[in-house]
Amino acid sequence: MKALYDSAMDLFARQPWVRLTEDELVLVETAKSTELCFCSIMGALGEVRSLYVYIGPEAFQTFQKLQQGKTMTVGEFYAGLKGVSVEFVRPSELTPPDRAALKACGYPFKRGILAPIFRASRPGYHPWYVTEGEAQILDECQRAAAKMCDLVKAHPEQTYWSKEGVYPLFSFQGDGGEDDHFRIRTQEVPRDSRSAAEPASLDQSRIERVRNSNYLPRGVLEVDHFYGPGMIGKKNERRACFRMGLAVDAETGHAYPPEANMPEPSTGDVLAGVVLNAIEDACARPAEVRVRDGEFKVLLDPLAQALGFRVKIARSLPALDFAKGELLKMMGDPGPMPPWKD
Repeated sequence: MKALYDSAMDLFARQPWVRLTEDELVLVETAKSTELCFCSIMGALGEVRSLYVYIGPEAFQTFQKLQQGKTMTVGEFYAGLKGVSVEFVRPSELTPPDRAALKACGYPFKRGILAPIFRASRPGYHPWYVTEGEAQILDECQRAAAKMCDLVKAHPEQTYWSKEGVYPLFSFQGDGGEDDHFRIRTQEVPRDSRSAAEPASLDQSRIERVRNSNYLPRGVLEVDHFYGPGMIGKKNERRACFRMGLAVDAETGHAYPPEANMPEPSTGDVLAGVVLNAIEDACARPAEVRVRDGEFKVLLDPLAQALGFRVKIARSLPALDFAKGELLKMMGDPGPMPPWKD
């Protein structure tokens, strides 16, 4: 924590939001993460002063959606986030654990001096305090961002972000932050760099029970899974978001028993579970299952082949969207997030 605090204050001293904008990303290969880190500085408009590190391709996709102004609920936002961050706030905004850590690190607690708070985000969870490994990742990214500020100041003529999708990449060669411990080069990042989704682990005994029941094919199901903003968990532990799988009869609008989950199960497992719930509740196999995402079709295809229904990608799922909206209201969802800005 002392190393993390020192590099945070070193970064703050450089006022990075004066040098960089939120879309001038700094990429970092860290010793503690197998995934690429995408560092974004926020503060050019003076509303916040922070560094957010998006870890991995899925998190980078979330950043791109924010940049493009795509509609996103609070639950969807948290579902796509994996990263660490430092934000500089007034001392009045510190929690007791923040205060204890900063006091141990030597923070002066003087009026007018902003204090760093460190947080980690995991997909499907609300932000929480950093672990040791997360702190080490953030420390390296803070040092890389500080060095980037020095390079921009020393060489204002150098353009590091002139090509779309190409960013400066720092690779640290040890545990220090001196010049001989890293190298910098440019790196192109694909527009769609998501990793392949994990397929569903089919419950063969459950599938056999459905087959042996000789259910006839009937109707169309609209199927999706989503996150709500509500918090699951005890007071002093990391809080999870609600995660729901939902299947709705496309003709009648009848919502079948949802599949409630913690964030850890794969999307394929959640989708397969909610389809099986609907089949068992209706005592009938669907003739067709409609989803809005091509990835969901791939995840459901093995179950479709096992039970003899087809999966179709549809632009609109009106029955499901109505039921989903009502369910989210019950869960306290505030609706789509406002357009993102610094």
